[in-house]
Amino acid sequence: MIVDDDRDRCSTLASNQPFEMHLTLDLADVVIPDDSPLAYKAFVYGRCIGEQTRRVMGEASGIFTPSDKTNVSVKGITLSPGIYYLEAIVTLTRASEEASTGRSLMALTRRGPLHFY
Repeated sequence: MIVDDDRDRCSTLASNQPFEMHLTLDLADVVIPDDSPLAYKAFVYGRCIGEQTRRVMGEASGIFTPSDKTNVSVKGITLSPGIYYLEAIVTLTRASEEASTGRSLMALTRRGPLHFY
């Protein structure tokens, strides 16, 4: 459900400076009753080569009116130099429902490497 159609993406970034990641959600085949607004929570994790654990690189949440393709922006934290592999997870629920009801849709994508110099 997360598509990668951004041909201008950058795989080398300056370290110790904030950055922003953009995720495109393809909702064309998702049936949404009454075109209800959706709430989202997005988390981007990164793991530096040579490290065993991943860390949260950014998170975002909000509400949007669904369309075939929807963009979600996530502000990233400042990172030290290294090569990172990314994993993005987005969870969608109807804005009128609590996430705890168990009725949600989740998307996952993995990308890399991303070089911070």
